[in-house]
Formats: sequence, structure tokens, C-alpha cells
Amino acid sequence: QAAAWPLEGGFGVAHRFYGNGARHFTLPNDTCSTRVSIDCRVVPGPLFDPDFAASRHPVTGRQSFFEGGYYSRAVRDRVTGEWSVVPRREGEQGREVDGGV
Repeated sequence: QAAAWPLEGGFGVAHRFYGNGARHFTLPNDTCSTRVSIDCRVVPGPLFDPDFAASRHPVTGRQSFFEGGYYSRAVRDRVTGEWSVVPRREGEQGREVDGGV
């Protein structure tokens, strides 16, 4: 098993790492400053598998990560080049592969 260690950095430093496949954790904040952690996960559309077996709940079998739930779809405007998140339809809770919500 590989060793794990905290990432360190000063103000404004961001770290990018393979958090899904790398053991990681945090240490208690013993300073007088607030620590902020932002978790962004991106999957290129063609690589997204809406029924990835390893992301099903071990007991219920329900999909844990699905578009409209954990993930949102972003699209790029071909004219302006700007990205935007596709909004959910009113009342939509998310779409699981097995149909349950």
C-alpha cells in the first residue's frame, strides 16, 4: 500500500491530483485561519459511463454518480466559446440508470 501525505501550499495554491485513485486525507486545522477545500470532478463527455458498475451502491445496487444528481452536464457555445451548465428541468431530481430516485 502506498504512503499518503498532506499536500502543502501557501495562499492561492491549488493542487490537482487523481483523488479517486489516490488515498488522501486532511489534518486538523490548528491555525487561526480558515482553510477552504473545493472538490471539482470533471469527466469528459465521451468517457462518462452512466452505468459504471463500480459506482453502484454495494447494498442497494443503485447508481451513486449520475447526470442530474452528482454530475451536471456542461456545454460549450460554438460561437462564443463560453461554457455553461445545462439546467435541470423544474422538479427534476436527477436520473438514475435503474429509474429510482
